Amino acid sequence: MEKAIKELSTTASGPEGAAFKELLAVLPRDFDGSFIVEGDLALSEEELVDHLLGLAPGSQSSGAGELKLSIHNGQMDFYAKPDRKLTYAIDKASFGDDVRYREITELMEQATGEWEAIAPESGLDFVHVSEQDAAPVAGNVNFIVEFRDAGGLFIARSFFPHDSGEDRKLTIDPTFYTSQFIKKGVLLHELGHVLGYRHEHINGVPGCRREGGVFLTLTTEDPRSVMHYFCGGGGSLDMTLSPLDKQGHAIVYGG
Repeated sequence: MEKAIKELSTTASGPEGAAFKELLAVLPRDFDGSFIVEGDLALSEEELVDHLLGLAPGSQSSGAGELKLSIHNGQMDFYAKPDRKLTYAIDKASFGDDVRYREITELMEQATGEWEAIAPESGLDFVHVSEQDAAPVAGNVNFIVEFRDAGGLFIARSFFPHDSGEDRKLTIDPTFYTSQFIKKGVLLHELGHVLGYRHEHINGVPGCRREGGVFLTLTTEDPRSVMHYFCGGGGSLDMTLSPLDKQGHAIVYGG
């Protein structure tokens, strides 16, 4: 990966360079052909280039902060007013039976409710459009929650606010039901991405892999953030919203 980063940031070869092509050949890909990075983010080749350029020396707006907002094309990647009503459907058939469908419905209601409750004045409103669940179509709702076997590439994956169309899916892998992580916590984490938040260990916490991209620091260091994976002595298997998560979210969405 280091060779690809150097090649992209210091030469004119760009994505046609040999080192980048070698990296593409070994990165895991999901059922849609997207490259899986940071454990739960699916990127196109173009997005991967931007991601790797964010790893180049001097490219990150780093610092000691923990809750971090993604930056896309130089702009803060979040939902500005009045576009804060986020409708979603749950692909009922993909979950196989009524028990799992009812469970994911309840878990989504709980997880979205926790994000909404942080700043009630924000206008953030997740709305489950249940009449779409029988046959959800991208575009009819803001995003779709689906169950799909990714072979354990991730427990769950989601998207950022700037993503569009078929990319706006929160996908649940079978490992969601077998991992040690609390299910609601996993959804809180993935909804954090949906709202624009990056992983909390991207500054290179010992024991955690270094991650790239451009981000805006919102709060002081918080190893218990819901966006911090269980590594480097940080994170928790519960994956709950910490006080600093709430503080940072209120900064972005509370106004």
